[in-house]
Amino acid sequence: MKNFWENLQAKFQKIFRHDPNKPHKKHPWLWGIGAVVLFLMLYVLSSLSNLRTFLPYAGELTGFPFGSRNYLVVFQNNDELRPAGGFVSAFGVAKFQNGFFTGIDVQDVYGAVDNHTYVEPPYPMKQLLANQFYQGFTFRDANYWADFPKSAQELMQMLHITQPKLQIDGVIAVNYSFLEDLLGAVGPIDVDGKTFTQDSLFGMIENQVNDIDRHNVADLQNRKSILKDFAERLLKKIVLSPLKLRKVSDTIVHSLATKEIQLYFGNSSLQKMAQDNGWSGQWPQTLNGDFLAVVEANLGGMKSDRYIQRLVKYHVTEQDNPETGGKDLIAEVTIDIDHYGVEDVPLNGEYTGFFRTYVPRGAKLLDSQSDDPKSLWTQDDGLYTVFGNVVRLSPGKHTELYYKYQLPSTVMQNDQYNLFIPKQSGTDQDYYTVIFEAPEGLNISSPNFTPKENTGIYQQELLGDTWLSLNVLPDKLPPNVIYQAIEAMNKITIVFNENVSNSSAEDPLNYDLKDLNVSHPEATDYLQLDHIEHQGKTVILYTKNMTSQPEEHYQVTMKNLSDEHGNIIDPNPKTITVIQRLGN
Repeated sequence: MKNFWENLQAKFQKIFRHDPNKPHKKHPWLWGIGAVVLFLMLYVLSSLSNLRTFLPYAGELTGFPFGSRNYLVVFQNNDELRPAGGFVSAFGVAKFQNGFFTGIDVQDVYGAVDNHTYVEPPYPMKQLLANQFYQGFTFRDANYWADFPKSAQELMQMLHITQPKLQIDGVIAVNYSFLEDLLGAVGPIDVDGKTFTQDSLFGMIENQVNDIDRHNVADLQNRKSILKDFAERLLKKIVLSPLKLRKVSDTIVHSLATKEIQLYFGNSSLQKMAQDNGWSGQWPQTLNGDFLAVVEANLGGMKSDRYIQRLVKYHVTEQDNPETGGKDLIAEVTIDIDHYGVEDVPLNGEYTGFFRTYVPRGAKLLDSQSDDPKSLWTQDDGLYTVFGNVVRLSPGKHTELYYKYQLPSTVMQNDQYNLFIPKQSGTDQDYYTVIFEAPEGLNISSPNFTPKENTGIYQQELLGDTWLSLNVLPDKLPPNVIYQAIEAMNKITIVFNENVSNSSAEDPLNYDLKDLNVSHPEATDYLQLDHIEHQGKTVILYTKNMTSQPEEHYQVTMKNLSDEHGNIIDPNPKTITVIQRLGN
């Protein structure tokens, strides 16, 4: 390849320069053309923004100079959400020959690609999709995994059943939301007398594909052919709008970053390029910490996800385990699901879907709650343990899923907590609240959690794959008294902000009691310590010789009391005052 470019450069020098320092006398007009070509090249390169990443791979991508490439392009309607983005409404094979794009033929998913023997579907497709016309697992349902390479490979395998001779070099998944954004970049387009805009795309396509005679087999099979005409007109307008190239490029880059476009390549170097840029939709191959993925599959038809909002709260508590001497991580996931739509069949109505929550493998389920507890489904899936529930929700209604589980001990190492949350392609309104709570007395340090003493809080709309981390810092602060009172005659209760050690809290030599004679100087109580009760943060001193002296002040002097990390009260000794207000 290097020799090719060197020879090409030598040929251009021969044309443009007779003398290296002088223009060629026979072709002075070529300098003007050369300047124009150079300007256009610089304009195109600057307009490509981050898409310039593809330039070093142009030959591998397009088969240049003497090869061919075929890429499966699937159009996903994310208003009917599926794990890899949305229901596959149409597909095409984009073809390149010797470095040149030769076209794409967009096809309906209800045609020849369905003409194969029965394939058993994954749970719970058969239960939720089955009717008299159901034919099992087909190409249009093959994007059932949010880890996009798995869905891409499944799509290729399902296409291979009906087109075994077609070589596919990669898969490009495109959501309708990207097409809407692309229309915003290039402007409206006309197809068969209809004007498509960014705001009208959804309604016009859905009305077009549903306004048919459903008893007409030909109409059913070709009901989404409008997508073919739309795609052709859109590509043509992009090519004929060079001044909008930068805006188109920025739209593509944004959609790659937010998983509205996902890429899979059979070529290892191209796949690594996509992974390194976060464009492959691939989940981690190894887990270094915690993992949480909420994945939805709309299996009830219609486009209800346009009106569904999901709020996810994830609360992880680090607890001391007295049996092992170590710490346990207890996680709680709450998924609030609201259906803000109205009844509008066939576009919107009763929602039926399957929600899967992926957590690190080995997590032990402690509790779960849903409207349909019998629908609970669990599975080990590679690196993950999966909790699933079928969700049914009417317009205007709300439901909630809840899981409580113990995380594997390997999730947290050396007081560092890491969490990876992958965004599901096709979602744009998911809001996450993540709370990590360490034992009281400890502190949190983090680049993305907001530290609140022993608690870290993260709240954000999930716009892309998200990595969070924090460190639990050693406790270097002494225990502080947060409550003191005489709760009954001869009973003084003291509460600290954290657990105090048994050895220091239960040693009677660490306490001294004195009547201050503030309200009743005529009577002095010579208090003696009888016994001590201690649990966690609370120390109760039972005394002798306390008499009834309303509003009398007593002094308690403590020394050498420490928390469970060895931090001693400050100052040491520490003096507090309690007042006798019994019966008030």
